[in-house]
Amino acid sequence: MTAVEWLVKEIKNFDSGRSEYFSKVAIYNHAFRMEKEQIEKAYSQGALDSVYMPHKYYNDTYPTTRLSDSSSNIKIIK
Repeated sequence: MTAVEWLVKEIKNFDSGRSEYFSKVAIYNHAFRMEKEQIEKAYSQGALDSVYMPHKYYNDTYPTTRLSDSSSNIKIIK
């Protein structure tokens, strides 16, 4: 299951009261972690340059992203 598929499913669960997560921010942050792991795994499986480590590729390619939940407004912080 991709991070996006998981996110859609978990948001539906949250909205219907069936999620184990306490907030949508926690769900989004978990999905970001899943996406990072999936990108790093895909890179390492297809990488021709074994010197460039998957976590370095991810960090260099994608900005640090996290969510803030203030006043019921979810914002992406980079």
